[in-house]
Amino acid sequence: MVTVMETGGYVSLEETKEYKCIVDQTFTREEDFYEFYNDYAYHKGFSIRKGRVRYKTGTQEVIWRRLMCSCEGYRSVKYFERMDQKRQPRALTRCGCTARLDVEWSESIGIWYVKDFVDVHTHALAKPEHVFILQSHRGLNDPQKAEAVELGLGGLRPFQIMDVMEASHGGPGETGFLSQDLYNFFSRYKKGKVEGSDVEFVLNHMLVFGCGILSDETILSYVWLLEALLEAMHQKHPKSLITDGDASMMTAIEIVMPDADHRLWSWHIEQNMLKRFRGSKLKDFRKFIYHAMEEGEFDRLWREFRGTHNIKEDNLWVNRIGRHFLGMQNNQRSESLNSRLHNHLDRKMSLVDLMEHYEFCLSRIRRNEIELDAKALCSIPFTKISADVLEKSAAQIFTPTIFQKVSFQIRKSSNWSVTEVTLQNGCLRYEVSLQGNNKRWFHVTCTFGLEREGIPCAHTFCVMKYSRIESIPSCCVFVRWTMNTKSAFPTEMRTNTHVWTKQMDRYHSLRSKGNRALFKVSRSQGETERVMKLLDDILKEDTQEQGMEEETTFGPLPAHFSAVNQPGGTKVLDPVKIVSKGALRSNKRWKASHEFWGPV
Repeated sequence: MVTVMETGGYVSLEETKEYKCIVDQTFTREEDFYEFYNDYAYHKGFSIRKGRVRYKTGTQEVIWRRLMCSCEGYRSVKYFERMDQKRQPRALTRCGCTARLDVEWSESIGIWYVKDFVDVHTHALAKPEHVFILQSHRGLNDPQKAEAVELGLGGLRPFQIMDVMEASHGGPGETGFLSQDLYNFFSRYKKGKVEGSDVEFVLNHMLVFGCGILSDETILSYVWLLEALLEAMHQKHPKSLITDGDASMMTAIEIVMPDADHRLWSWHIEQNMLKRFRGSKLKDFRKFIYHAMEEGEFDRLWREFRGTHNIKEDNLWVNRIGRHFLGMQNNQRSESLNSRLHNHLDRKMSLVDLMEHYEFCLSRIRRNEIELDAKALCSIPFTKISADVLEKSAAQIFTPTIFQKVSFQIRKSSNWSVTEVTLQNGCLRYEVSLQGNNKRWFHVTCTFGLEREGIPCAHTFCVMKYSRIESIPSCCVFVRWTMNTKSAFPTEMRTNTHVWTKQMDRYHSLRSKGNRALFKVSRSQGETERVMKLLDDILKEDTQEQGMEEETTFGPLPAHFSAVNQPGGTKVLDPVKIVSKGALRSNKRWKASHEFWGPV
């Protein structure tokens, strides 16, 4: 039995040829048809797994095997309503896909042949840049496991081993496995759990637009940097900015981006507070920084605070309260990247070395970004069968991380109920009250959810439920938090400023496949001697006679360079070294302000 694949009611010529090529395949071993179908799935954009199997009567000899798409079937109902769950269930990846390949063993001719082939998927196929993350297309082979163990014995930690192996294979995505697979291997190899995992917790579908190299940290330098950024971004101004307390940067932002909302990192604000405030004064002031409140309530409490503690009027920082910062209080992504860059920076490093190191660090961030993108596009956040219809709607719209915040607000909305609906100036005004308390009644006017964090608040969801709205309206969806935000801008793990030469590309391919072949040959003494003789003959050959006349370059080159004919001309030197404004290099830990002043 065979099934003809159809798309939109017709079968294209390419599909017909592809279909015939597959159904005519024969195999001699089980491993052969698995590798064939997995390779087919890799180029199509889906993952496979083994399904049902039939045995010859009275034996354990397999005579029929089904390979199917990993999205086949559905998660068992019993897992949706478990009451003993101790952690958040995994995202849903199975959606009843019907794609499969059935093969059967022919006793008469002694081969495996295609019994049934269905190529109809009920889900979107993965993009080419996401395929290497799918389950059946990744994993460490034996040579990679041996290399990882050797590097581990040399003192490298798993995340460092991942960086080394990515560099040796030609970049992220070329190793054939993820850092998660490497950690899992070490966990099994050491028969214990690896401590201190290296996970990017602050990454949530963010983008790194670029970096700038400055010879000093003056106002003019920062102005040039910001103007260069705007030029590269086609004058697209950022809406919100978070920086440290550098005065030059603050002045430059006011000059170049006067309309942007600028906020200081909460850590720096906290240090300034510890310097100037003590006791109850500090405690009262913290409420204005971290607690959300209505505009009228804020003004009232601020006047009381100024009167109690004799504070002079200064509305500069007050005007930034409640602006569009999406819940961010610090520049965690910048500090994370800075920390990684500083691990290997050297005062004697040239500009070219600095750019190569920056791109290497950036490629690792983009690799993590692609993993999150693939997870968001190839799965749906888990929701219970009894979950609210709005929560199920949110699972289809928001990224997994933002969905957790939205889901919390939806569940929180069950504590509120609509008590009064009035018509004012052509608009409906809803009043909500907190349930479970008959003696007290609370009136709430909430404007902070969408304006500050970009997600609806519990009171908004309460009104949606009252109005019997089954899907979240587009006006309540902040586009930045949706899974379709980057559909037109796929993430690229590699930058285009530095590229490998053709020789190094060939070397990476040869080494990757050569490691696997040599590890396989090493199992046999006879095969080892044969391959050693072959390698000796290759090394003795004259490279000139084989056309190997390309100039060897061991590292990546700027994209505009040629591997054979590098440009000459004026030699560009590194700039004069300038002492930065940062703390001096010291082995001693820098102390915060409150450690000098003593306990508050």
